[in-house]
Amino acid sequence: MKETPSDPVASSPEEDFDVLFRSATVSRRHGDLEAAINQLEKALERQPMHFDATCELAACLFDAGFKALATKRFERALLIKPGSTWVLYSLAVALMHMNQLGAAKRRLSQLLEREPGHIDACLTLASIEQTLGSDGEADKIYRRVLADHPQSAKTWYAWVMQRQWRAEDPEIPRFLLASDAADHDEDNAILFGYARGKLYDDLGDYEQAMHSYQEANRRQARQQCYDYHSQVDFFSRYRNWQSRDRLRTFEAVATADATPVFVVGMPRSGTSLVEQILASHSGVAGAGEVAHSRILEIACEQATGRPFPESVDAVAPGVIGAAARTYLERLRASVSLEADSGHRIVDKLPHNFLRVGLLATLFPNASFVLCERNPLDVCLSIYRQRFSDTHGYACDLAELGRYYQLYRSLMQYWEAEFSGRFYRLSYEALVADAPGQVREMLDGLGLAFEQSCLDYHQTRRFVATPSAVQVRRSLYRGSVGHWRHYSGWLDPLRAALDEGQA
Repeated sequence: MKETPSDPVASSPEEDFDVLFRSATVSRRHGDLEAAINQLEKALERQPMHFDATCELAACLFDAGFKALATKRFERALLIKPGSTWVLYSLAVALMHMNQLGAAKRRLSQLLEREPGHIDACLTLASIEQTLGSDGEADKIYRRVLADHPQSAKTWYAWVMQRQWRAEDPEIPRFLLASDAADHDEDNAILFGYARGKLYDDLGDYEQAMHSYQEANRRQARQQCYDYHSQVDFFSRYRNWQSRDRLRTFEAVATADATPVFVVGMPRSGTSLVEQILASHSGVAGAGEVAHSRILEIACEQATGRPFPESVDAVAPGVIGAAARTYLERLRASVSLEADSGHRIVDKLPHNFLRVGLLATLFPNASFVLCERNPLDVCLSIYRQRFSDTHGYACDLAELGRYYQLYRSLMQYWEAEFSGRFYRLSYEALVADAPGQVREMLDGLGLAFEQSCLDYHQTRRFVATPSAVQVRRSLYRGSVGHWRHYSGWLDPLRAALDEGQA
């Protein structure tokens, strides 16, 4: 670096590298992946063989949706440190998310040759086998891991959640023994609790299932700090700051690109199933639950210094227009498609329902599919799954009902503000008449009917949600009205839902 009066002491390349690397770490922590990637690329210009920076850049690229570029950086990291099991595992996961399942299996096999007891690698390999329809091979992997680690909560959890159990299955007594022994470890007890609930549900013992779910949710709730009134304020801010009038100045920078198909709805409302159906079409790619819409939020927050969506109407149109173009770039990169491919791409992040105002304004030709399902089934299904701590409402049936009402009120507002933008799809109607509903949905999106959309369960693509099992099999009626098995325990949920309707 050249010395100047304002820079009396020139820094060395090593100092430049350290500053850039530290800055990238901070940027990534704050969710600004664009800045982190830029800083890491500059850092690696100074020290091209730096292992940690190469790994960090690969991870940032993966998180940003540039999966193909991420795999190249992971491969470079392997050249720098060939024996790194972390890099081998990360590369395998990236390949899996790109649906390069054969390549992912080869990398996992390499890793397991070096470290046969790597549990995460084994579980990922089992997940790939299940995606490929090789349930028997997946079962062998689970059994092999449990032979060495009989108390492994995450292994039992993964296996129990990924298959249908019968009373005669010989593994059940071993599972129950391991579950009982985990009571002293809170995190493991939570995993075992949800798994026990799933097991008893499969066996038709709904009383034992509910008791297991209640205990798992009580334990998880103790680790969280959820406040309903804060949630009300949160929804109000998203609604008030994204009215059509506030966002009208952004219409001048809206893109005519019709690539995105936003599949929105409550978790467990059928969004994964709808994406799988659409992704089975030759003209559609499924990006999964990508967080690319955060790019728009970050652009607003950097411009206003306020948490999104506060003061969104103060953002310069050029800034948000550039962010919209970056979003499209990321979306295409996440499925390795060029801008001229002509494909529609499904963005299935359910909580995009919070950003509908901004998304509908910036992408006037994009499609929105609103997934709807009986609220009792939706809320109970959420209660029966282990969600992350960001879903604090999920651990209490009354809170679930209140949260659902906040969601429903917001969706009604979007439909009033942006009339005609939503294609509404009922899960119950889809199960009752899949051919008719799929044809109607495709027509609503301007797509020709293809039989592959009805044969969606034969499409081999990785699904990173709790619905992975459901999308690998044909539609069945057992999930409709499942709440009736638990009716005696749902009074708090019913009361909360009825209160919102009063």
